[in-house]
Amino acid sequence: MGSAYIGSFFRYYLGGEQGFASLWHGDSGAPASVAPAKVLVTYEAPSTQKRRLDINRFTGSFFDYLGGAVKMTGLTSDAFPCGGSDSSIFASCLQVQQDNSLREPERGWGFLGVYALPVSWTKRGVSISNGIPVAYGDMRRFRTVELRAGLDFSSKLNAVGKPQDVRIILTDAHGKSVSVLARSFSHALDYPLTAPEDVVPHLLFNPIRVPLSAFHGIDLSRIRSVGLGFDTALQGRIVLTDLAVSD
Repeated sequence: MGSAYIGSFFRYYLGGEQGFASLWHGDSGAPASVAPAKVLVTYEAPSTQKRRLDINRFTGSFFDYLGGAVKMTGLTSDAFPCGGSDSSIFASCLQVQQDNSLREPERGWGFLGVYALPVSWTKRGVSISNGIPVAYGDMRRFRTVELRAGLDFSSKLNAVGKPQDVRIILTDAHGKSVSVLARSFSHALDYPLTAPEDVVPHLLFNPIRVPLSAFHGIDLSRIRSVGLGFDTALQGRIVLTDLAVSD
């Protein structure tokens, strides 16, 4: 693991060896040499308009980061933001709160944590749509649409040991919509690792990065909404954050 990741980290970020870019962007998967270990790399591009365009960080606003309307269809009544400040009454992102703070390492715990949105569904047709204003609709300079997500191991809506999935939906100015399943490119929504004694499940916000080239036939110069659909299973509960397009 050290040979694969520590060495390549310095060679890419300090030495500028671009051959390691796909490894550290999380696009190429773990090298065969680290098997059977599983590695999920979270990459967040620098916050510049050329490298990353934030769409929604799910802080509870009716508008996304670009000023577009956020429309939620079919979500249950517990779809409120979680995380953030340790003092928030909605601090926990788990449906059933745990007595072990290590289960949610990205919560505040005395300082500002990561805001996120739990999404529960028990029927088809549940979705979230983020409007994209015309000024930001040309996404051809970016390479991926991305978000971070985690499976809520405390919820009975998720079958133990089974993964979940989310459908990412782009709609252009012509009214055409194309969707791609996150699981085609990421294992972010696998059921958390557990074991009888020494491994406890964690709610971790793992990366989902879907190449924009996977949205065949969409006009990437005139995108009008970026949506998420929850229809690959009859029921489930996952937690979302950091929706963006980036390099």
